[in-house]
Amino acid sequence: VPLAWLACGWAASRQPGRWQRLPSVPEPNGGFSCEEWRDGIRVLGGTNWVNGEKRWLSSVHLFDPARLCWSTLDPLAQPLALALMGKMPAGVLVAGGSTGSSPFAQLIRFKSQGAVIQEGPINPIAAVAAAGGLVDDELIMVGGTNHQDNLAELRRAAYAWNTRTGKLRALPSYPSGSVGIAASIVVGDE
Repeated sequence: VPLAWLACGWAASRQPGRWQRLPSVPEPNGGFSCEEWRDGIRVLGGTNWVNGEKRWLSSVHLFDPARLCWSTLDPLAQPLALALMGKMPAGVLVAGGSTGSSPFAQLIRFKSQGAVIQEGPINPIAAVAAAGGLVDDELIMVGGTNHQDNLAELRRAAYAWNTRTGKLRALPSYPSGSVGIAASIVVGDE
């Protein structure tokens, strides 16, 4: 379970030089989005396979590294995988990705009170499996594709969407070729 190892890295930083096995995420999961949230790790959506059928998940789970346990929170309004997340001063923003049947064209904001707000379409460019993150007020989207079934058409294009104004601007293309389903992290303003 890859997420358990991600959480292991978190817990290992509390005990220098020692790795420990942590409880597995409540359900097998890939293609999820995750972000630090209230001194834990929140996992949104994702996909898994049951009896040879791919399932798109709407579940939300929270790992508490102090208690070494998972809790299940209220689910998303629809399944969502391969999306981007960004941490804001007042919460977390989720955009892009796929519902399993079509690209997700809305915006989800998790406020500090835990409320989920969905807003109208944010971007004329589908950002399924894009890399990126939130830098200041701009959600950076690098690569990705227009549909979850179209991974052969991963892009090099990069865009910045302003979360306050709704304006989209093109950025220089990713220099090393097409990219998608990649891990990305924002550090400072990069």
